[in-house]
Amino acid sequence: MNFVPERLKVISDAITVVSEGLMGLTMECARCHSHKYDPIPHRDYYRLKAVFQGALDEHDWDSFKTRTLKVATPEHRRKVAEINPPLEKQIKQLQVRQKQWTADLQLQLLRDHYPDQSEADNRATLTALKKADNNRTLKQKILVERLVKAELRPDSQQSEQVLSLRQQIKDADHQIDRVRRKMAPPLAIRALWDLGRPSPTYVLRRGEHNKPGDPVAPGVPAVLTDQRNPFTVTPPFPDGTAKTGRRLAFARWLINPNHPLTARVMVNRIWQHHFGTGLVKDLENFGVQGERPSHPELLDWLAIEFIRRGWSIKEMHRLIMNSRVYQQSSRVTERSHQVDPQNRLLSHMNLRRMDAEALRDSLLAIAGRLDPTPGGLPDTVSIDRDGLVSVNATDSGGWRRSVYLQYRRTEIPTMMDTFDYPQMGPNCLSRNVSTVSPQALLLMNNGRVRELAAAMAHRVESIVRDEIPIEDSEDDAVNEATVQTVYQLALSRSPSDRERTLGTETLKQLRQAWGDNSAKALETYCHTILNSASFLYVD
Repeated sequence: MNFVPERLKVISDAITVVSEGLMGLTMECARCHSHKYDPIPHRDYYRLKAVFQGALDEHDWDSFKTRTLKVATPEHRRKVAEINPPLEKQIKQLQVRQKQWTADLQLQLLRDHYPDQSEADNRATLTALKKADNNRTLKQKILVERLVKAELRPDSQQSEQVLSLRQQIKDADHQIDRVRRKMAPPLAIRALWDLGRPSPTYVLRRGEHNKPGDPVAPGVPAVLTDQRNPFTVTPPFPDGTAKTGRRLAFARWLINPNHPLTARVMVNRIWQHHFGTGLVKDLENFGVQGERPSHPELLDWLAIEFIRRGWSIKEMHRLIMNSRVYQQSSRVTERSHQVDPQNRLLSHMNLRRMDAEALRDSLLAIAGRLDPTPGGLPDTVSIDRDGLVSVNATDSGGWRRSVYLQYRRTEIPTMMDTFDYPQMGPNCLSRNVSTVSPQALLLMNNGRVRELAAAMAHRVESIVRDEIPIEDSEDDAVNEATVQTVYQLALSRSPSDRERTLGTETLKQLRQAWGDNSAKALETYCHTILNSASFLYVD
């Protein structure tokens, strides 16, 4: 697929990320033609494309496989040379064994479920698996389909040998993961650099690669350029390494204090993360076709403050979160609902659901199973035969924060995917927030969530035991202390009088239902609270 049209699509994606993410402008239409009502003409799109021509040149293309640099300190290089070779050897040995066990498992499945099938056909099935589906013969497709049907049968219909081999393969996965974590980080990093020899850039009529028009020089949208914020390109090494300096000039142009968009786009995104909606609702569209800001003066002031405070995101978080508008109640009055039903004027705080990462991290923290170890290799995932993608635990038995998980397009952890983890195509500026039945079903039935509810119950029980010696206390006092602790851990607040009464009555009924099994009763109560809207939504 590595041809000029595909390369142009990669460049188009890069321009989309930069234009929407940094300038708040949608420029995709200008790739093919000019609009009479759009201030960004066809020509300006290709002037911006020329800015990236030194690094992303469709006629002088570097494959992604070669876009790597080995950047490391001498100490890091020494660690890699000393630590990694024996660990890599160990991983290869485990992988060879795992590969053999996988083949043995597949043969055993065929022997168990298709005893009439010949051994030659069994071996032919393994050969067919090594071929792509569209390259298999009809017989090979039939053999592979039979194996898949055998693999999908429940464990109750599998032999001891099959179950044993599956466990060996699973254990080998965990061993490989543990060994890989001991390795020093590799020397190579993904990088993109200016080759210093850009080919000419032409306006492509209707966006077609084989219909070049007039040549264009590198530049930025004319509507954003004036004498206060000019775009000038100067090669950074005129007497040395050949570089065009176009992207460097573009970066400096973007962060010029007189730039009308960059700071506004950034503070608008920070505001959106705190309030659920930006001052400009369309994060990617500050143009004439986008929605006007609800508070234009506030947006201007925040942008100026952002620049004045050194482009510090932490300063903006502090400024917004200490404001009166952020600290107000989310209670909606009848008048505000009638006057401003979408709350664009911010008469009250918006009710917001936790995003996928915050939800998972909160569950782990409440259960006392959050591993605070930062950095390092991403945490791997495992996929069961039902398609459930789960994160593997660390050596300590806990799980790290969601920012450290391994994310692949085909292996998004199920909890993250269910709760609207963003789909990159090529980028995501704002997430969808859905309310669908799989979310409630996952929190109710997922084995990991139930395990965390049990860990939370154990933690609650130990806290209450430290506060109230159970042998010297009344049941009502223990129940009230338990409800109080559960609410403090899960919701960061004390229960209301009604919630306390309902909680204590519920605990009594649960203990009776579980046959005085207080551990299971408390686990059920904790699991119920973790499924509540009060936990899932930030109010």
